Amino acid sequence: MKKLRMAIMGAGGIASCMARTIAEMENVERYAIGSRSLEKAEAFSSEYGFARAYGSYEELVRDENVDLVYIAMPHSEHFENAKLCIAHGYVISQVPRLRRRCAFGCGRLSA
Repeated sequence: MKKLRMAIMGAGGIASCMARTIAEMENVERYAIGSRSLEKAEAFSSEYGFARAYGSYEELVRDENVDLVYIAMPHSEHFENAKLCIAHGYVISQVPRLRRRCAFGCGRLSA
């Protein structure tokens, strides 16, 4: 079975926890990390064994080898970054509040 290539958007504490979780998953590969700083992404990539590091979220979502993206950011950042991911075909969000805002926000994405 092919492993899913997972990317994490954000390189802080939440991302560290997710990186450790991915390491325990049989069918998921730590593929890419995106941060607002390339230096921070590269350090995170080196520490947690990610194949790629990106210095912007836009670069991360343009990588066609990514199978899924985990948004590891404060709740206030989820909506805009979820829209960015959705526009490129993927998103995982664990923030229930996103659904309320998405009720009117995502309709515009599909238009």
